[in-house]
Amino acid sequence: MASLWETVAYLFRTVSTRHQNIAGVYIVYRVFILMSPLWVNTFIYLLFKRMVHYFAPSRKVLSIPTLPFGVGSMLLHITACVVQLVGASMGVPSALPEQRAHGMHACMAGMALQLALIVVFIVYALKFHFDTHRLEVRGGGSFSTTWRSSWLSFLIATYASLACIVLRIVYRIIEFSSTSTAVDNPVSANESYFYALEAAPMVLVILAFNIVHPGLVFIGQNADMPGFFGTCVALVRRRIGQKELTQSSEKDEVFMKDV
Repeated sequence: MASLWETVAYLFRTVSTRHQNIAGVYIVYRVFILMSPLWVNTFIYLLFKRMVHYFAPSRKVLSIPTLPFGVGSMLLHITACVVQLVGASMGVPSALPEQRAHGMHACMAGMALQLALIVVFIVYALKFHFDTHRLEVRGGGSFSTTWRSSWLSFLIATYASLACIVLRIVYRIIEFSSTSTAVDNPVSANESYFYALEAAPMVLVILAFNIVHPGLVFIGQNADMPGFFGTCVALVRRRIGQKELTQSSEKDEVFMKDV
């Protein structure tokens, strides 16, 4: 999906260079170019949740189960996406300077939230990294010895992808923090910055997960992870079972007292 959105963004970028007076074309380009990395982040979060479920015996990291961590990160991620979307729609070149400034600030706020989420995620991933390495050294669990299908190669691809996304976020924040429509602004006026700090990192991210494909890492019965609704249903059934067991135990105690 990220690759598709990047392709659409570059198509509309090409069209916008020929039709610079059409604001709608520029808005579509800006929205797609800003939103496509969010698909990569979502992909990484979902795969990492599956990785914890697959490799961690307790299926927890920092005493946090995968479900609350995944749901919380996704909700905050959607919030960052909406903020950037609103900012991108406001910051068109044809808008008034004040409205364009508000749009740029909204985009920067959404990117700052996205950057903060990445930092929290890296802390979470590093804890998983150390715990899994310790488990592998002790000989607990079964780990693949093939590089492309190992948990470590997948984490390295994750770290590299997040580094590329952070580089792209920093570039965008620097671009939006200055007068991005000014001709003398080298970040906006020189396209080499765009291709080196926006396009190239996204190509590397997509390439990384094609080299270390999740299908090579998650193999076997444990690779099947219950979804959000399936997990909620299982929790409800577990609660009902515990309640019925408690009521049965209370009835047995009352019966024994009567006897």
